[in-house]
Amino acid sequence: MGSLDTKRLRSRVHEFGAYFQAQLADELRRIGIAQQYDANEQATVISAVPQDISDFFSKGRRNVIRAAKDYAAAEGADWAHMPIERKRRILSMAGLAARLDKDKGTSDHEIWREQARRLGWEQKSLLGTPVAPVGTREQRYDIAYRFAARHLAREFETAAVIDHDKLRTYAARGLIGTGIEGGVKDIDHVVALIEQRGLELGGERVSLIQEMRGDRLRVTNSAQIAIEEDLAIQAARASGDRSGALSDRQITEAIGRSSLDFASDHGKTQKAAIYALGRGGALSMLTGVAGSGKTALLSPLVDAWKHDTRYDTNGRRVIGIANAWRQADALREAGIFDTSAMLPFLARLERGDVDVDQNTVLVIDEVGQVGPRQMLRLLQLQRDTGCTIKALGDHEQAQNIEAGDSIEMLRRVLDPEDMPELLSSVRQVSARNRQIADLFRGAEPEESDLESHEFKGAAANAHTDEENDDDVRNRFHLKEVRDAIDMKRADGTIRLVGGDHEEVLQDIARLYVTRRDALVAEGADPRRSRAKTISMSALTNQDAADLSRAVRKILQERGEISMHEITVQAIDQRGETYDLAIATGDRLRLYRRTWGSVDGKGATVGNNGDVVEVLAHGDAGLRVRTKDGLVADVEWRRFRDVKTGRVLLGFGHAMTIDAAQGLTSDEHINALPRGVELATGFTSYVAESRARGTTWTMISDGATFEAVRNQRPLGDTTPITSDDLWDHVAKKMANKPYKSLGTDLVARTRKARDARIRELIALGRTQETLMKSGRPYGREIILETQARLAERLHKARLAEIDARLQVMIRNAPAVMTGAEQTLRSQRAAQVLGRRSHVPYASPGAAS
Repeated sequence: MGSLDTKRLRSRVHEFGAYFQAQLADELRRIGIAQQYDANEQATVISAVPQDISDFFSKGRRNVIRAAKDYAAAEGADWAHMPIERKRRILSMAGLAARLDKDKGTSDHEIWREQARRLGWEQKSLLGTPVAPVGTREQRYDIAYRFAARHLAREFETAAVIDHDKLRTYAARGLIGTGIEGGVKDIDHVVALIEQRGLELGGERVSLIQEMRGDRLRVTNSAQIAIEEDLAIQAARASGDRSGALSDRQITEAIGRSSLDFASDHGKTQKAAIYALGRGGALSMLTGVAGSGKTALLSPLVDAWKHDTRYDTNGRRVIGIANAWRQADALREAGIFDTSAMLPFLARLERGDVDVDQNTVLVIDEVGQVGPRQMLRLLQLQRDTGCTIKALGDHEQAQNIEAGDSIEMLRRVLDPEDMPELLSSVRQVSARNRQIADLFRGAEPEESDLESHEFKGAAANAHTDEENDDDVRNRFHLKEVRDAIDMKRADGTIRLVGGDHEEVLQDIARLYVTRRDALVAEGADPRRSRAKTISMSALTNQDAADLSRAVRKILQERGEISMHEITVQAIDQRGETYDLAIATGDRLRLYRRTWGSVDGKGATVGNNGDVVEVLAHGDAGLRVRTKDGLVADVEWRRFRDVKTGRVLLGFGHAMTIDAAQGLTSDEHINALPRGVELATGFTSYVAESRARGTTWTMISDGATFEAVRNQRPLGDTTPITSDDLWDHVAKKMANKPYKSLGTDLVARTRKARDARIRELIALGRTQETLMKSGRPYGREIILETQARLAERLHKARLAEIDARLQVMIRNAPAVMTGAEQTLRSQRAAQVLGRRSHVPYASPGAAS
């Protein structure tokens, strides 16, 4: 039996798809059918058919599911309680979407024609005059190159290193619009242009750098390397500057003024971290796991900085920065009241609207979400002003979307004393929940683990040292996550939810409302004198919106949200557009800093990520209750996006995991209504560590079953078991795809170059040595090559000859003269030595 080499296919399948689309576009032009790129410029679409008509006849899965439910009802079956296997059999039945109409004697074509007529679409031929390719072949190559370069620049915005196969994919997609008369050779030609010309990235012309990593050719760019190298230089310089460091006396006095108790083991670790961070240089970084009390830890330091009058009699100015406004505002609990999201802060810097000097301390929270370009800008600010930067974050939580990895760069440059760690958590109330959260984060494998038979076997299959390390650590973490899942299964806090997508959303929404009601019934948290809260996160903005709608539907049916609603055109921060229904009682998420009126005075209603409750709506705007409990009136214009005119609002019952990072609630729901295909070890740890109490994990059973089945060979009828599903969940939730660094690729290139140089030096030394002894180097190499070939082809025969020669030497006749015996011994030694002695240094040569 045999199969496709799917490992190689995996990286080139997009190129094959793009090649097909280019050929299809050529065929459409040949017969005169109007076509163009699709919205994402990945395929060709027939533009002669209006988009609304195309969308109507692409209802596909929605129609199939609706018809499947109707069919099940007609058979007297309850779809909601039907086993998933039976649902799949019904869904896979051919012609299911048109079954009811067929039963009436109506054919598919008649149904389609009637639907098209109602939509105003007249059936007609799409054939027209053949369309010839535009321009010369070289001009078409140039157009395809510019297309590919533009898309590759977008790839490099979020990835420092990409597969070389992406060059081929975008080259093929570029040829969709120009024609691909030369077949694969056209792709080769466009790729050659990309490699020769490079591309434009951020207004800068950059060159591409390639290197083999294992069995894959990888590519980075010169701009990325320059950023990372400059970041490393600036970080090393700043960490060595101790001029703004706090003294032990200042820190001790600040701790004495605080009300914090450091008597516990965790408290002692916090105290040690306070001293390390305070005494650190102009740049130092605290690694703090989720729920470790980083904000509480900051409080004495903020107090110490404010009492430090060496540069200003009023003390030092402390500014809190984070990727999101909500995360920055959370620093207020540590006494930092001057806070800002990262992008607005950098924009203020560029405009000169913020003063930073030697007296300033910048506290950066969730530094893992800060990209290298942003971090470099802050380090340049430190160089120019002498300010102090204190970063807090965790390499194991959600990463930034920009290319590169700021935390990894800092970890490589900073001295150990400038990188204190706080690896225990106090967020979870119970020890068991803390253990589960710790398992999802994972620990660094011990040497004994790395040396074990199981993990050595994993490393043996990898191609490079870097891949060995990642492979071993992922396998080690997989066991930790599987243990965590088993614990949650025993506790009943993780579940595979059956049903189709809508039913999964409804089940998760019901759990959210049920747990919210239960927490309200329990009353206020006695330690915090406030109502208990529940939060919910999902992997994507779409899932968060779908879950919020499902919760809203339940609350509207219960009367908590008014049926009298208005619908507005909305847009989110990523540019996604949608219709948003708003009624009294709704919870809405803000997508930017929003101003309104509180008691007749202008005030900030909330920042990006904050959730407000709708108290009333009208022609003028909304009346809302802010997260601080204030009632504010907000005009519609305050919500509107300048470019589109749509309101920057979204549903507020669920949020993405990235937005949830830094959040703390009493309970949390890790909602995965589309399964775990997009999950990583980073997102899973964040989602599983938000709650003081229980974290409920809800995963689509159907999506997980489908993913496991799709990974199996065609024709494999082995039953899929519950363990198979949970193993798949664990694998996805354990995988940690750390971001690559461009400098790593260059380092490997330089390392290989240095190795070649050393080999050439050794070879030159050998040549000189042989020449001085009068031995012809070329002849020696020929003889050595022949000897190795003979050794490989006639190993057994040569061993026999060697043995016989040794016997002949030992049994030489006594009458043989000394001279004759000496001559024969020398000749025998030459024969034996020629196969065992290598006269020059050659990498990989057999000794």
